Amino acid sequence: MAKALSRFTIEPADDGYTLHIEDDAGETLELTATAEQLDIIAEAIEDQLEEDVEEIDVAE
Repeated sequence: MAKALSRFTIEPADDGYTLHIEDDAGETLELTATAEQLDIIAEAIEDQLEEDVEEIDVAE
């Protein structure tokens, strides 16, 4: 079962960015990412949200 997202932060780091993803149990996953990887993540989120809005509009 997927854990619920509790907190998400991005901080600049020497080699790109550090992401901290915390779940509702307080466990934190720390990842490093490049600017290009963050851009891909942002685009994927935007695409998904646009699809969700389109589905809502069609349902109404």
